[in-house]
Amino acid sequence: MKNNAKEAKKNTKEKLPKKKGVFVLKESHDKLLEALGWLYYARCDQLTRLFYSPAMYTTVSTRLKELVEHDYVAYISLTANGKNAKRIYTLTGKGMSYLKDTGRLPLERKFEPRNLERSPFFLPHTLDVADFMIAFSILVANDERFDIVSKKHEIDFNRDKRVD
Repeated sequence: MKNNAKEAKKNTKEKLPKKKGVFVLKESHDKLLEALGWLYYARCDQLTRLFYSPAMYTTVSTRLKELVEHDYVAYISLTANGKNAKRIYTLTGKGMSYLKDTGRLPLERKFEPRNLERSPFFLPHTLDVADFMIAFSILVANDERFDIVSKKHEIDFNRDKRVD
């Protein structure tokens, strides 16, 4: 009898519709969006390392999922050796507009994930650049002798060279 009650309760939970309502960006979401605006592409473990302890990985993953569900962020899921690799997150047009509207991205930035370079080295290299930028951010946070004057990604430098 107890098993039937548990089963019925379980089935009821599965049938309930998801809560619909207005999604409000919290400070924790905002930090992730700003980081993606700076890094272009990042994995969950990189974003966790940038702001939190490793124990917060699941929390960061949940926040990224919320941002994906509300179309601020998209992800690329690649396979390596027949296995799914970690998701690589990037801003969508909505996420980019949010950062532009709050003055944290230049209005002329037009980068979108579908403009992804065709080189097989692009994403691994860009993620390595993100690792370096995150490491330097952590250094700056822990050593007052260092400072970040401008957060400019290698992609921005390359774009500037093409414009000149």
